[in-house]
Amino acid sequence: MSRLSVGLWLLRAFRYRAAAWTAAGCARLCRQLFWGVSLLAEAATRVLIAETISAGTALLIVKLTPYVVIAGLFRWMAGYTRGLRRQAEQRAAVPHAASTDPAPVLARR
Repeated sequence: MSRLSVGLWLLRAFRYRAAAWTAAGCARLCRQLFWGVSLLAEAATRVLIAETISAGTALLIVKLTPYVVIAGLFRWMAGYTRGLRRQAEQRAAVPHAASTDPAPVLARR
């Protein structure tokens, strides 16, 4: 395999990767980061509560905190998914709208 063909292959792979960041891959990564950061913040909050508040009160709050955080995250996910669905319906309603999915364009090359 020549260097030119390897370079062209790498260029195509890079373009596909870059396009994936603008598509659904980025949305999925953002959701995962949101969940991860939220759960880390919840854990830090539990430690802070356990260190600063009296034992009885801290035990009650620390036991309830995960349920509140998970419920909030599920509520956020439901709203986020609803918003994405609404955007997709609006895009589908527009006739002859250009597709934002880069995969078909890259597959033709």
